[in-house]
Amino acid sequence: MWKWFKNCKTAEEGKQLYHEYAHKFHPDNGGTGDELKEINVEFKQWWAYYKDIHTNADGETYHSAESTTETAEEFMDIIQNLSGLQGIDVELCGSWLWISGNTYPVKDQLSAFGCKWSKGKKKWYWTMDQFTKARYKTPSMKDIRRMYGSERVQLNRRAMLA
Repeated sequence: MWKWFKNCKTAEEGKQLYHEYAHKFHPDNGGTGDELKEINVEFKQWWAYYKDIHTNADGETYHSAESTTETAEEFMDIIQNLSGLQGIDVELCGSWLWISGNTYPVKDQLSAFGCKWSKGKKKWYWTMDQFTKARYKTPSMKDIRRMYGSERVQLNRRAMLA
């Protein structure tokens, strides 16, 4: 059924693979526009089936209690936007992107992309899901990684060297 995402069974796996494909097959990196269009179409279809299936840090797969409001298009847009920024690191934890590194020079762009600053974590974050702040102690990044797992997203470093 799936050509590009056949081995992906969770939202995190699909997001990570989409990000890799978006860079590998981007015309600026030697790919063709046709390949990238095909990947985009398949990711949108794949996302409709797997968006609520996740893996926690222990490798256990689960269905989220509430359906995510994030669309494939929103994730594709933020990845494309972040890929153009220099000096940042992106980490995927559950349905959230955590952005660190040299973010000060690009803070206005991050804000324009819908990212928010976490004062306690000293990182930017992006998520489409609505959340409410807990009244008890805010979890640390270590706790978040333990609960939801963590994947480092490799951005296009060629753009940084230009």
